[in-house]
Amino acid sequence: MMLLPRRHTVGDLVRIEGKLDEESGAFVFVASQTGTIISLGPTFAAATGWARAEWIRKPFASLAHPDDLPKLTDMFRALLRTEGSSVGRGLRILSKSGRYLTVGELVMMPQVESGRVVGILGIARDITEYKLTREAVWQSRDRMKTIFGSSPNPIYITDLSGNIVECNQASVDIHGYSSKDELLNKSLLALVADKDRLKVKQSIRRCLGQGSTKNIEYALLTRNGDKLPAQLSLSTIEDPVHNIIGLVAATRDVTEDKQKQSKLFYMATHDVVTDLPNRTLLSDRLNLALHQARRNRERMAVILLDLDNFKDVNDTFGHRVGDKLLQAVGRRIRNLLRSGDTVARVGGDEFVLLLPRIGSRESAAIVAEKVLGAFREPLVVENQEIHITTSVGIAAYPDDAEDGDGLITCADIAMYRVKKEGRNNYHYYASASGARGLGK
Repeated sequence: MMLLPRRHTVGDLVRIEGKLDEESGAFVFVASQTGTIISLGPTFAAATGWARAEWIRKPFASLAHPDDLPKLTDMFRALLRTEGSSVGRGLRILSKSGRYLTVGELVMMPQVESGRVVGILGIARDITEYKLTREAVWQSRDRMKTIFGSSPNPIYITDLSGNIVECNQASVDIHGYSSKDELLNKSLLALVADKDRLKVKQSIRRCLGQGSTKNIEYALLTRNGDKLPAQLSLSTIEDPVHNIIGLVAATRDVTEDKQKQSKLFYMATHDVVTDLPNRTLLSDRLNLALHQARRNRERMAVILLDLDNFKDVNDTFGHRVGDKLLQAVGRRIRNLLRSGDTVARVGGDEFVLLLPRIGSRESAAIVAEKVLGAFREPLVVENQEIHITTSVGIAAYPDDAEDGDGLITCADIAMYRVKKEGRNNYHYYASASGARGLGK
């Protein structure tokens, strides 16, 4: 620990004590060089039950358990001899009720002036509840051994403050620690990513009221800062007279589950042959684009294209080559589009291009001309050059339709008009003078 700067007076120590008490919730006190208490922090006073005034000008040693006096005396001697901090662990401090509180670590830091200690700032933390919970939990040691031994998932036992009093090896492994001692007395919330701490804190409160909570989704925090998707289930631990003394927290790493879900979602929303979005994903993106266009009063367009004479490719080269040709078509079209545009295969040799946020109807025509131009060059599949053309239909929002199904239908009608007129071209679905019509 660092020495306090020499310029601090004993009065400064009292002010520091107040700030430390407020910010850390630790037991804080200020004593003279002889160990007489000058000031006692409110947290210390509240935990021990003493009024702060009751301990002013009394020796700090009178708070200690008689068996701990030699250790405390050695701490004071070391403090005065070295002018450095003195640390003690496991000391017991007397409360007004006669019960002793166990201190996890007591740190005493000297204030030195002209080579002489003139004041001492002490900081300690009560771990009595931690010890009592751990003892009560392990009174049912056989049950705990069964739980710990049978689960491959991380399990933590906490006291009512949420501090870990016991954990299994899986807990150590998943967080990346070397031993469970590094987890003991650590707050369970410290193992949760910042964004989910409030959620887990609320779940703990709910568990204390209901007896259990299950499958809380959260991000588990590892020692090196990685975040893993996990589920947390909580249940209370009771003593023989049914007082709640702690919690069992069981965690499950759901990384593999998430990956499986992601894979299933991808398979459900993408075409098997071309790996392009399918009709389902296109519908979702089309509805989103329409919502944004309505809100922002913008235009958007749908382009539907159908390969000309694709059946001849399958009949001549076989379906395997036909599938590879569809893949090549998808790649070629995708390379023409903006990052926010979508090309989807909606069945057979039919593709739909979704163009959100276009400046005008003519913008869609520019894309259609790029598509037609891209097919002037043959596609090479299995070392064979295959020449193919496409027929393209265009429908725009809000000119031609105001919903997704309407836009697809209008683009389909425009595309079939191109087929009738000789293929390898594009048409708008246009409305003029209140009547539906077609235009180039």
